[in-house]
Amino acid sequence: MDKKSVSQAHRNYMSNKKNNSDNEIRDTRAGLLSSRPKETNIEYDLVPPDGGWGWLVLAGSMMVNILIPGTIKSFGVLFVEFLEAFNASPATAAWIPALCYFLYSSLGPVSSILSVKYSYRTVTLLGGASAALGMILSYWASSVAYLYLSYGLLVGIGAGLSFPPTVYIVTSYFVKYRGLANGLCISGSALGSIILPPILRWLLITYSYRYCNNVINTKYVYISSFTF
Repeated sequence: MDKKSVSQAHRNYMSNKKNNSDNEIRDTRAGLLSSRPKETNIEYDLVPPDGGWGWLVLAGSMMVNILIPGTIKSFGVLFVEFLEAFNASPATAAWIPALCYFLYSSLGPVSSILSVKYSYRTVTLLGGASAALGMILSYWASSVAYLYLSYGLLVGIGAGLSFPPTVYIVTSYFVKYRGLANGLCISGSALGSIILPPILRWLLITYSYRYCNNVINTKYVYISSFTF
C-alpha cells in the first residue's frame, strides 16, 4: 500500500474511534439521567400540636394583650396627671389617646402584610421597640404637643404592629382548642383594663408619670422579646 492509502486508513480509524467514544459518553449520560430518582410533588400538611409550646405562645400573647390594650384603655389615669403636669385643657390633651388608639386600631392590615412577608416575631419586636421608644421619650416630655409624637404616634404604631400577630399566631398552634385559645388570648385586653389602672395609680402616687412610663416600658419590651 502506498503512503496515501495508509494515511487515509489511519484517518478513518481515528474518526471511527472518536465517534464510538462520543456514543459511549452519550450512553453513559443517558444511563445516569435515567437512574436519577424522579421528583415527586408531595404536599405536607402541618398539623398544629394543640398544646406543648403553643401554651407558652398563648401565655406570651396574653401578656402582650394585657400590656398593650390595657395600657391604652387605662390612659384615663395618666390623662389627669398630664393635665396637671402641663396645665393643658382636656380638649388638647385628648388628642394623645385619640391618636394612639387610632393607630392601634387601624394598623391591622399593615401588620398582617408584614407578618406574612417577614415573621410574626419580627413584627412583634418592631412594634415593641417602637412602643418602648415612645415611652422612653415621654420621660422628657415638656408639653402636650411633645406627647403627641412620643406617646400618641410611637406608642400607637407599636401597639398597632404588636397586637394583631398575637391573635394570628395562636391559631397556628391550636385546632381542637382553638376557640379556647383565642378566647384566652383576647381576654388579656379585659384583664389589662382591670389590672393596670390601680397599678398605674399607685406608681403615679408613689413616684411620677415619668417613672411610671419607664416601668411599663420595661415590662413591655421584655414580654415582646419572648412572645413567640
